[in-house]
Amino acid sequence: MKRYLLIGALGLAALTGCGDYRYGYYAPGPPPAVRAEYYGNPPGPGHVWVNGYWGYSGNRYAWNNGHWERPPHRNARWTPGRWDRDGHGYRYHKGYWR
Repeated sequence: MKRYLLIGALGLAALTGCGDYRYGYYAPGPPPAVRAEYYGNPPGPGHVWVNGYWGYSGNRYAWNNGHWERPPHRNARWTPGRWDRDGHGYRYHKGYWR
């Protein structure tokens, strides 16, 4: 029984160490320049364009395309993600609705 409690406690500690839900990626070097995207017409009324961004996975940057999205509520505003210098690397803060 104690063994299972210890395993559960270690698992919980690992999950809480993940940090803020808005942190997405950590990279050793700066991201490439943002790509220009053609987004055309919205698929319907009330849609907002959410710009693409550079993610980091497998020791390299990968572009994530932008997309149309409906705001979750009236007067919602999109806050775009951003890369910030953090120690010896860069940390990505995910975009979110506010």
